Order: sequence, then C-alpha cells, then structure tokens
Amino acid sequence: MHASGTPADIICEEPQETDSGSAPLEGLSENGGMEMNVAGIGRIILYSSDVEAMVAFYAHHFGFRAKTLLGDELTELTPVEGGAALLIQRSEAHQPCAEKQVELVFDVADVDDFVARALERGLEFDAVRQAKGYRFSQTLDPSGNRISVSSLAFTPRG
Repeated sequence: MHASGTPADIICEEPQETDSGSAPLEGLSENGGMEMNVAGIGRIILYSSDVEAMVAFYAHHFGFRAKTLLGDELTELTPVEGGAALLIQRSEAHQPCAEKQVELVFDVADVDDFVARALERGLEFDAVRQAKGYRFSQTLDPSGNRISVSSLAFTPRG
C-alpha cells in the first residue's frame, strides 16, 4: 500500500464465473439469519484522474457537499438529504484500471421529473424506462461511471 492507502499495483482481471447453486452464502444460516457482524455501506469510493470535475459534477447535479481530505488526494462528498457519502480518490497515470466502472443508484420518487430538471442543468440521461413497478434512467459521470436514477425504493412491496 502507498502512504495514501491505495494499492501499489492494480491488476485488471476479467471476473470469474461463480457457481450459482442454491447453497446458502457463507455466514447465513439455513433460515436466513445472520451468523456474522454486518454493516451498511457508509461510503463509496470512485477513482478519477480529474477529481475537480467529479466534485463539480456531483455537487451540481446531485446536491453533494464537498470536503477535502488528505490534500488533493481524496475528497468526501456528502449528500444533503442523507444517504451514502462518496469519496473521490485521485487515480494516477500508472493505475490504468483504477477508473473501473461502478453504477451508483440514486433513489428518486419521480424519475421523469428528475431527468427533466437534470437536463435543464446540462445533464442528459437516456430515455426513462419502465421496469416491473418502477421507472429508471441512466447517464455517465465525467469518469465514465454509470449513474442511475430509480423509483424502485418508492415502489410498494408486499
């Protein structure tokens, strides 16, 4: 590890196929109860060679507030209305695979309205699509990470 906490060498490999059998995951009991400590996601790290563009993008289009950590190496973006924080970590030229694609899903009650307002601010999403009981649309951030807005969280379950 470097002093900044980033891996010294990043190895890019294709994901390996996994067995999709019905055996329970390690740590889960047969009845679905947990036998281990669990924690929710508190932060999502995105790597970018252009931290400033990423900060401006997420602040302007999604209302995040920026706080610089570790000089210009790491910036924390916190959402105004709750949710997971984003950490934007500067990637170096010798880390060609650091900017792997990630998909961030933002929960919005009215996808069509959000997409229309985003377009007014200069962010174009693809066509809003209907799924089973919810709507969603996607775009990309400045580093090519996929972003979705989805109403799934607001869909009644039962």
